[in-house]
Amino acid sequence: MELTKRMPPSTAVAVEIRTGIGPIRLEAKVLWTRRVAHGAGLVRHGLCLANRSELLDLPVGVLLGQWLKQRAKRESGLAPRARNRVGGTA
Repeated sequence: MELTKRMPPSTAVAVEIRTGIGPIRLEAKVLWTRRVAHGAGLVRHGLCLANRSELLDLPVGVLLGQWLKQRAKRESGLAPRARNRVGGTA
């Protein structure tokens, strides 16, 4: 999670994931923080989900998988355009 303000480790937070069937609300704790390079003051937070259950593991895993696929697709789509700009062709 990236925020403009640093939250100290052990801080309890609530995370809401919006899905097609409604929001999933999860409790978590901040484990670590790290400034984002070239992130205009953003701080990345590593979270640990509290009260995990097998009931939530499946939908959360599916959502994370979908998010990772979309991110990889976006990043792979950016690479050819960046190369074209550097090479001088559009």
